[in-house]
Amino acid sequence: MGAVLAVALVPACADDGPSSGPNVGSLGYATFSWGCASEGDFGCDWAWDRGSSFPRAVAVGSSVELGFSLTDAVPDELDPGWLELVGSRADVVAGLSGYYDGLDGEPGGRFRALDAGLVTVMALASDGTVADFLELELREVDTLGVVRHCPGGCGDAEDGDPVAMVAPHEAIDLRAVPYGDGVPLVGALDYAWQSLTPDVAVVRDPRGGVITVELLRRGTAYLRVEAAGVVDGISFEVTSEGPHRGAAGEGSDTGTGSDTGTGSDTDAGSDGGTTGGGG
Repeated sequence: MGAVLAVALVPACADDGPSSGPNVGSLGYATFSWGCASEGDFGCDWAWDRGSSFPRAVAVGSSVELGFSLTDAVPDELDPGWLELVGSRADVVAGLSGYYDGLDGEPGGRFRALDAGLVTVMALASDGTVADFLELELREVDTLGVVRHCPGGCGDAEDGDPVAMVAPHEAIDLRAVPYGDGVPLVGALDYAWQSLTPDVAVVRDPRGGVITVELLRRGTAYLRVEAAGVVDGISFEVTSEGPHRGAAGEGSDTGTGSDTGTGSDTDAGSDGGTTGGGG
């Protein structure tokens, strides 16, 4: 590990000390930011709304993008350099697979979470000194939730709303949210979606954790989703009463949804109802 920049900064920058905030590193000299590795990645939510709580938990098996910038407490002659990873075990994380220009031109990179554990992400300045670091927890996915996906708003619902009643002859976007011990997890995973009632709802246009569902007629729609070895599902009503904004807990359970074997034999999905999306 390189020299720690913060040690030299403490006496030199007493009037312009380290910063604090939900996405500031442990030393206060770098601000970290999630990239959007794939549509539906929980990191995209934070990228759209930087005022939200900074997620610190990553889904095992996912790819994530992370960038950083240096705070004003760092001398002007030093520029952001690069990221380095240190896992709690050698097999916890695959190193940065290449660098990219992160949000607003910040340096960053993509890495893959291989197993549960801890990883320390170090932000290095251009001279190779460690400006700051951030600890992330890599968690196994144990549940998949399914919610509305409409970052710009979709009239009858807001982004992240549970799915309640929707009108036939409409199309809505849904996304899967991976959870570990009740915490939403960052990262792009490979998803496989299936409609168990393709006469009511058909899965279209898979893109990462997001799909478009075409609603054909009135009835109960059952959807099945699989990622990271976890299978979950959701049911909701397609009704002529039209779009209905559902409150949390109304309609289906957005955490576990319905039993994916209920309501229709899984062979019903063979009629174009099965599709997948990669992260």
